[in-house]
Amino acid sequence: NKGVNHVEGGWPKDVNPLEPDQTSRFRKKTEKEDGYSRAILTLGQVYLFCNLNRKILSVYFSFQSIEHTIKQNNAIDIYENYFQNLEPDVVEEAPYAKTINIYRDPHSVKRTANHISWFTDGARKIAVSYCNLEFQPLTGDSYIDSYIWDIENPTKPDLFLKPISPLVCVEFNPKDTHQLVGGCYNGQVYLIQGKGVQPLNNR
Repeated sequence: NKGVNHVEGGWPKDVNPLEPDQTSRFRKKTEKEDGYSRAILTLGQVYLFCNLNRKILSVYFSFQSIEHTIKQNNAIDIYENYFQNLEPDVVEEAPYAKTINIYRDPHSVKRTANHISWFTDGARKIAVSYCNLEFQPLTGDSYIDSYIWDIENPTKPDLFLKPISPLVCVEFNPKDTHQLVGGCYNGQVYLIQGKGVQPLNNR
């Protein structure tokens, strides 16, 4: 068995290991020495392979002996579980979704809920815009209302939104939760007063 006592990383006394320039110059100087190549070759085995078709002599360098030495340094498994009988602190469960409530459109005609906006103060209500995005003419019996739902009461909407054109999207005002803005199917912007559900302006 042999041992090596490294002082300051094994650098010579005149080389400061904290100075990158000095260590770089020392490495380049060492690599140019004749004994450097021979020392590297002794760490492994060299295999010669001759390709007769291309007349090329290939050199293969095996690091098997080096790999064996390196593996001896990995004697300690830092991920080893020393206590086999302990139960994990947190039991990981597979992700799942659970249906709490179903909010159905009161209108008999099937419409798509295009956009949902959560009430910014406590998330007690949601504004939902309903619109059929397929081209269709608006007739007198067309139903264009959207709703604000109380999440605790899925049986009927808490408030009705009555735009002049179906709402494609709707959002609560983050600074004033009693105001909403919606984008209409006909391209207009619809501003809505949340308390009385009265339109403020159409543009």
